[in-house]
Amino acid sequence: MNLFAQVNIGGRIALGFAAMLIVLIAQGMAVLTALRTAENHFLAFQRASNITGIIHAMEGNVVELQRSVLAYTFSGYEGVINRIERVQVRLNQQCERLRSDLQDPTRRDLLSRLESHLHSHAESFAAALEERRSRDSLAVHEVDELARGVSEVLSVWLQEAMDHKQHQLAASLGLVQEHLLSAHRDSLAFRDSPDSLLVRTTGQRMRSFDAALRLLSDLPLNATQRNRAEAVRLQAMRFENGFNSLVRATRAYLYLVHVVMAGEEVELTRLTADLKEATQAIQTDLDARMHETIATARHRALLFTGAAILLGLVLTWRISRSISRPVMDMAQALSDLAHGYGGTEIPGRGRHDEIGAMAKAADIFKQKADELDNASRYKSEFLANMSHELRTPLNSLLILSKLLASNREGNLTSDQVDSARIVYESGSDLLRLINDILDLSKVEAGRMEVVAEPMEVELFLKGLHRQFHHLAEARGLTLLLDGIPGSALVLTTDWVKVEQILRNLLANAFKFTEKGDVTIRFGHAGRNVTFVNPFLVGKEVIAFAVSDTGIGIPEEKQSLIFEAFRQVDGTTSRKYGGTGLGLTISRKLAGLLGGELHVESRLDQGSTFTLYVPASFPFPDKVRSDQLRIGGTTEQEDAVEFHDPHATILVVDDDDRNRQAIRKMLQGRVHEVLTAADGAAAVRMLATHPGIHLILMDIMMPVMDGYQAMQTIRKQGRFIHLPIIALTAKAMPGDRQRCLEAGASDYLPKPVRMGQLLTLMQELLKTTAVEGASRSMQLASLPLPPPSADLPTELAPLRSDGRPLTILVVDDDPRTTFSLVHALQTRVERVIVAQDGQRALEQLAANPEVDVVLMDIMMPRLNGPDTVHRLRENPNLTHVVVITMTASIAEETPDVAGADAHLNKPIAMEKLWPLLETLPTQRRRELRGESP
Repeated sequence: MNLFAQVNIGGRIALGFAAMLIVLIAQGMAVLTALRTAENHFLAFQRASNITGIIHAMEGNVVELQRSVLAYTFSGYEGVINRIERVQVRLNQQCERLRSDLQDPTRRDLLSRLESHLHSHAESFAAALEERRSRDSLAVHEVDELARGVSEVLSVWLQEAMDHKQHQLAASLGLVQEHLLSAHRDSLAFRDSPDSLLVRTTGQRMRSFDAALRLLSDLPLNATQRNRAEAVRLQAMRFENGFNSLVRATRAYLYLVHVVMAGEEVELTRLTADLKEATQAIQTDLDARMHETIATARHRALLFTGAAILLGLVLTWRISRSISRPVMDMAQALSDLAHGYGGTEIPGRGRHDEIGAMAKAADIFKQKADELDNASRYKSEFLANMSHELRTPLNSLLILSKLLASNREGNLTSDQVDSARIVYESGSDLLRLINDILDLSKVEAGRMEVVAEPMEVELFLKGLHRQFHHLAEARGLTLLLDGIPGSALVLTTDWVKVEQILRNLLANAFKFTEKGDVTIRFGHAGRNVTFVNPFLVGKEVIAFAVSDTGIGIPEEKQSLIFEAFRQVDGTTSRKYGGTGLGLTISRKLAGLLGGELHVESRLDQGSTFTLYVPASFPFPDKVRSDQLRIGGTTEQEDAVEFHDPHATILVVDDDDRNRQAIRKMLQGRVHEVLTAADGAAAVRMLATHPGIHLILMDIMMPVMDGYQAMQTIRKQGRFIHLPIIALTAKAMPGDRQRCLEAGASDYLPKPVRMGQLLTLMQELLKTTAVEGASRSMQLASLPLPPPSADLPTELAPLRSDGRPLTILVVDDDPRTTFSLVHALQTRVERVIVAQDGQRALEQLAANPEVDVVLMDIMMPRLNGPDTVHRLRENPNLTHVVVITMTASIAEETPDVAGADAHLNKPIAMEKLWPLLETLPTQRRRELRGESP
């Protein structure tokens, strides 16, 4: 037993198989003899079956021979002769095959007799064929032709008699001709259908003909007429003799067919039947012996099979104890580890077989699982920290730029307002990218929270339509809403995520549609839609669709658009903007809702993206059913008229930029704004200023963080109902709930939109406690490169050979050109703008005095390298200096033939100024042949 335990699993299985193999070999040897005997019987039975098949075919050929002979007898068609001859050949061939297969004398004798009758039948058919052809010749030459000749003579004679008014002669001739034609008709009928009655009627017609001819001879005829009458009589005699010969030939032919050949055919049929009966008797005997042998083999097989089964049961029990049970225990342990049960005990340690090796591997797997858990935790911490570090500076950037863009005091120029607006839009784009990356990370990590609530579909759709209506008008498009349900239709799902998906789809629709319309459709999914998600298969499914008349997507590229950072091609991002994350996040969010996102598109005709969600929310534990949402969408308006001249606000943030930004935002709106740099300072501030009406509390701060500060404040009874808004850059799952549990009245992630914050402050100051303010989601737009560096105002204007420079900026991004133009105008007298290479060439043709071209690499219509190539081919533009620019990481040092220099975006003006100061002058000196 111990020796068996030392054998590995492969050895144990091999021993078991060896024992089974021995039993099977014995079984095979015992059964083999019976099977060989059965095989011999089977082969003999197969030969008998083949012989029976040949005999069956012979029976069919004999029947076909009979039918063919009768067919030729009645039709006389020569084609039947070939068929008869082919049947005779087949019968002879079948007899040859049987002669080689038949061994017993009885059947060989039957076959010999059958061949003899077959030979006699063939000879009789040849004789009958000769008689038939002789008969047919008589019918044509001795009967038909003679009758026609006599009839023609009589017809001519009759016509002459009628012409000479010999009426008696004409009547006699007509009677003679009538009897002749009747006899001719009956002879032809006999030829086609031999009948003794036709023989008699033909004889009677000929006798009537002779009588009529004698009456004709009694008339007063001239010599010529008498000669004619005699000639007619002689021809009629030949006709009668020919008909008699035809009768004799016909009778001889019919005798051969109906007597001689028919007798042979009867014998052929009888002999074939006897041969078949003898073969079937042999076949029946072989079948009985074969079944007897098979039954013997079956009994032997059952005996040895029983022994093998008994042995197999014993081996199975033994293997189960030593192999199967440990493997199952190991599988359960691995399953527990896969489900995150880190304390699972690994079985099989100390074994020296494969189970022991698996136990060692499982230990390694357990260690790796722990490492993955740690890595996931580190990733979450990194995302949280990254969110904080990125959102904190964006907070002040967006707030201050929004204040500048609003120009509340009216002391900014239009250019300054435009600059502030571009800064705000650029920060919003960066925020949108951060949010997309964080959302994608949270979904992939399985940490995206789903909170479902009931809501009226009609209100949601109308709210979504209101948000995008003005954008559609601004783009010259029509936004349609189709399939609005009645107000009674309430759907339970995570409406925040549904809105996020539809906003992404609408943003893409407006982005890629230049004319036409965009349609939002609602309805139930059709029966022809195929789903993969089990929550949709066979269930009632709701469909939200966004259709456009835009550029469409090629069929072969439709699977790529849902991959992260992937778009239809490389020019899509450049021309239309975007990071390629929107559809990826939308599809993953659809999966979190138990739904799917489908696309249908045709190039240059438009696209339809459809969000399918189950009508019944599949995750009941995530449904918040305390109240029915009555709002439309989660978007808040920025322009909020908030004024509370009696309110005192405390801003708590360790970042001075954020404190100053919020202070400026609230100036003129509230009575007083107090600030504190950490939680401890906030608690002290409350002690000295108990009349504070609302606190804006950051979370991550030194000394005392926001959580501790809120808990300390709430412990004081007088501040239980004091509104506290947590403003934090922490935007990971669970952060909002943690803030609320610490004592926050509500939570807003940084960077905070002004309208969102002011609306929430207004509500809290009125009601002192409002929970669940919804987050805003950003509308997709083109990415904006960071603005150029600030320029020292004391730099001198740029000149070339004593005259001011003229610069052409070529870039398809209007905000890049805006930033560069504003930066260049501080030192350059004239700046021209072109949106692509084609327009740049047109500008150069209209403005040959241009000194420098700042050329973007990636542009629609005509890209940078091609534009530079065409520019260098123009002899009138040899003085132009070309500086290329790119923001692509893959093209940090592009090789553009004809370019004088290259700069990477964002453009550092301290690098651009030296190039503009030296290159134009240097180029003109080179053209004049001067040394630099």
